[in-house]
Amino acid sequence: MKRLQNNSSDHYYFENIQQIDERICQLLIERRKAANKNPVYPPQEMISSWAKQYDIYEDLLEALFGLLRNEDECRPQVVPQGFIKNVRVLKTAEKGEFLYTIPFIRQYENASVVSFQIDWELTSMEMEERMHMHRYWELYIDEAYDCRIKSGGGSDGHLAYQFTVSPPLPDDLSGTTFKFKEYSEPYTGVPANSIIEFNLE
Repeated sequence: MKRLQNNSSDHYYFENIQQIDERICQLLIERRKAANKNPVYPPQEMISSWAKQYDIYEDLLEALFGLLRNEDECRPQVVPQGFIKNVRVLKTAEKGEFLYTIPFIRQYENASVVSFQIDWELTSMEMEERMHMHRYWELYIDEAYDCRIKSGGGSDGHLAYQFTVSPPLPDDLSGTTFKFKEYSEPYTGVPANSIIEFNLE
């Protein structure tokens, strides 16, 4: 997630709230530990109750807890630089009417970009089934790699996603497993709806 820098040099900061702000930072760490790093979000009725109890705008609380739920996306993200080459993969997996493909991986000096594509026969699907494709995908390789979605889009019967992986993957991908996890909503912490695996030999 690329964020705009907040230039606070033009704004006066009240020193008497510094300790309060530091306590907020401490509470954020306590909350993360208590939640075991899971992206938890309070029930709506709880947020409404707190808004009334503490005289805080409900929309502000929703925005705050929504940001905390998406904390993982605030991690610094590597921007691929110094293109080296394309590594052909050409691996496919099928599930129902859907064909999943890793056609290639772009190698950069500081990262790799994994291409992930989904194709299906649009004419054989009902409108309700088409909505199935409006999902969110994550890539997992192993703990050594940070995988972040870079871009995505498509047209009728085809979707294409790009995932940035850092540090860069080796050119020899033998023994590497790519797990693409599909979710109905992002950052909810619920189990994946579907997992598509590619085991490279």
